[in-house]
Amino acid sequence: MDIAFVNRSRFLVACEDSIRQDRAELEAGRKVRIELGKGGYRGRVVVTIHPGDSASFGSDWMAADETQFPARIKAAATALLHCGCVGQFEVAHADGALHIRCVPDETGKTKKNDRGHTVYLVSCVGQKLGESSLAKDLYVSDWFKKARSYVEATGYPWFILSAEYGLVAPDQRIAPYEKTLNAMTAGERRQWASKVITQLDEAMPGLTHAVFLAGQRYREFLASHLESRKVAVAVPMEGLRIGEQLSWLSRRRGKRRLS
Repeated sequence: MDIAFVNRSRFLVACEDSIRQDRAELEAGRKVRIELGKGGYRGRVVVTIHPGDSASFGSDWMAADETQFPARIKAAATALLHCGCVGQFEVAHADGALHIRCVPDETGKTKKNDRGHTVYLVSCVGQKLGESSLAKDLYVSDWFKKARSYVEATGYPWFILSAEYGLVAPDQRIAPYEKTLNAMTAGERRQWASKVITQLDEAMPGLTHAVFLAGQRYREFLASHLESRKVAVAVPMEGLRIGEQLSWLSRRRGKRRLS
């Protein structure tokens, strides 16, 4: 049965943090334990995170009613998506703790998720320094600083979506600018997206997963193009207002980098 990913869950932060921190253990075929506190039902489900599908995950759940699917296991599946994990995983819950492990393929090997195939894409912001700087230092809004802290802690490659320059590497030196996608026509935004796609193809060949920390104007043509190529697209803050995004990022910032 296919189960829809969750947009919000009080268990997401703990699941995402544990998966990021213990990614090496997970990829080595060992169980990752996540303490969620008392409550919840006992259960064991094999979930399948499909490349290119950010709407739902596969499962061996046998009950007819999807609404009865365990909330903690659903949060774990969503966290796997957000962390760029694809493939099959056994997720079990008992006594307030989740256990997650990769399901071996037919050869008996667990599937590794190459960090070079996952990218985080962060939108530019209006608040900038007044002089040429490394891109990661040019943008000075509170939102961008928290987004930067979050993506750097994942250990994955990340780029900035710049209205002026397209796809920008964090250590690329660029000059400040005033251009914004909000002032562009739909045709101009299509041209911008086409440029970014070309740059992304060069920077991340073999891309399988993209996580956007960016608004609709930045995603509209990029996400659909990536999905048409079976690249899994995640937008973990979709639907959150700016204050809620700041809170979401604050709860996750500064976590330990992947080993």
